[in-house]
Amino acid sequence: MKHAILKLACVAACLLIPVVLVSAEADRVEDHPLISRYAGAEFQESAVTEYDRYVVALAPLARNQLTETLTIEGKITQLQYTVSGRSTLEVLRNYQQGLRNAGFDVLFEHHGENWNSTMYWVQRVYDPHGHYWKSSRRSTFVGNSFHYLAAQLEDPSGDIYVTLYATPTRDATIIQVGVIETVPMDTGMITVDVDYLRSEIERTGTVTLHGLQFFADSAQMTPASVDILEEVAAFLAAHPSMNFYVVGHTTTLGPHQNLMRLSEARAQACVQALVRDHGIAQARLFAAGVGGLAPVASNATAEDRARNRRVELVVR
Repeated sequence: MKHAILKLACVAACLLIPVVLVSAEADRVEDHPLISRYAGAEFQESAVTEYDRYVVALAPLARNQLTETLTIEGKITQLQYTVSGRSTLEVLRNYQQGLRNAGFDVLFEHHGENWNSTMYWVQRVYDPHGHYWKSSRRSTFVGNSFHYLAAQLEDPSGDIYVTLYATPTRDATIIQVGVIETVPMDTGMITVDVDYLRSEIERTGTVTLHGLQFFADSAQMTPASVDILEEVAAFLAAHPSMNFYVVGHTTTLGPHQNLMRLSEARAQACVQALVRDHGIAQARLFAAGVGGLAPVASNATAEDRARNRRVELVVR
């Protein structure tokens, strides 16, 4: 997860208030090795689970019940701090800016304006799922308002999610940070070669280019994608009369228009590489992106989302 470590470390550098970076090699439970604590914050408690489910809220409560969530599986680290002289809004804005600058997509933000809304939020979001190890019965975890944020970093080595909960108390602001590191699914189960491409096209008129990968939130292909494109180019050269749509797909996590643009950019990157590097005629290929409109899995787990991020050839 080297790539993700570098990007998450950028969160610290991008916060409006200076923070102290934590070394990836440091053996400390007070901080997560991939993200620093808020400047001036004092450590209170932590909990680490090597592998479990974590439920992220993606919408406000309706009649005090959760209406939209995302269930993630992976390593879960929860950290709680207190900081004096800083409002929950200031804390939110710092994390918000830092995460975005580090390449995260903010999935959801929410503000509770009174004690009742804060209590119900903690009871529905944190208590049932073990996200806070002492529950809302500890009154200091429920202030008279709160800010909540959920963000995601897509990464070939496994997506990373960060949640933030900030609530004011009489003496300080409580900051609770959750970091969930997903485990990527096994790859290499399907070999994409000329024979595989031909058989799938003959059978269904479409084929998924398994193994074709991109860097997080980018249309830049990873080095491992070179071999896949060579096989695609060989197939196209062997079937010069066939023309194809090159269709990019994403998950459904994030703003719809951003996902549409990203999926089209990734499809276009494939077309450009085939034309530029392999001499395939531009007229034979048409790039299109459909975002998350045609999933092949639920998007509920890292494995499902990895399946949904794909590029397909479709016969024209």
